[in-house]
Amino acid sequence: MTKKLFILAIALIAVNYFYGDQIDAWWQGWRSGEKIQEIGQNIADDVVSGITDEIKNYSADDIKGLATNLPKDIQLQIDNWLLTQNLNEYGDPDGTMYTGGTPTFDEVTGEVTDKYELIFGKFPELIDKFKLSIEEIKETVDQAAQE
Repeated sequence: MTKKLFILAIALIAVNYFYGDQIDAWWQGWRSGEKIQEIGQNIADDVVSGITDEIKNYSADDIKGLATNLPKDIQLQIDNWLLTQNLNEYGDPDGTMYTGGTPTFDEVTGEVTDKYELIFGKFPELIDKFKLSIEEIKETVDQAAQE
């Protein structure tokens, strides 16, 4: 038993001699709270990345095609959602003022952007929320064009 304690003491002395500075820095990190903050930040980053991974990335063309061919009932649902979120008709906080009167008109290029294209650009999760399928809407538009 004494021999085992002696070997353990020698091993601890050797570890302290070779790794003492590293152990001390590690211990100081825990005592100062830096390690706790680092772990907390890592957990927060993991949660945020998990949430953003669930939001699909849609191309500008997909959003434009979806917005221009959006059925009226879905438009009404989106408008109601904006009201419940205390947002104006363009997805901005109530009372937002725009140069030119509307965010849909680009004074530099002279182009007009669809209102729902702006909204989907700000809130791409609405595409999934209202279970909008770009393919289904394209098919509906194609069928309407053939008739």
